Amino acid sequence: MVRPLPIEVPIKGKIVNIEVPRTGYRWRGVVELSLEDGLKVALIMTGSIAQWLSKGELVEVTFHNEPRYIRGEYVGLPDDYELKRIWNGEYILIWPP
Repeated sequence: MVRPLPIEVPIKGKIVNIEVPRTGYRWRGVVELSLEDGLKVALIMTGSIAQWLSKGELVEVTFHNEPRYIRGEYVGLPDDYELKRIWNGEYILIWPP
């Protein structure tokens, strides 16, 4: 079922999966989040950024545009969101770089 996600509102989440292909890793990466309401969303970003993240890491995502709903999954394209991670107790912007 498709539900609207809040726009321009920070949402806390946890990284549940990271895909960085061995070939083309600098250009392609996908980070899958489980948001605080249990909804999952895949964020498309460069592999060079995705490779530094870890499963289980707590993050905060803010969508600037509604993520696409493709084949039963929410997908955030690179220009549609900003992502922050916790570093030394505060949120630090990691996407966009």
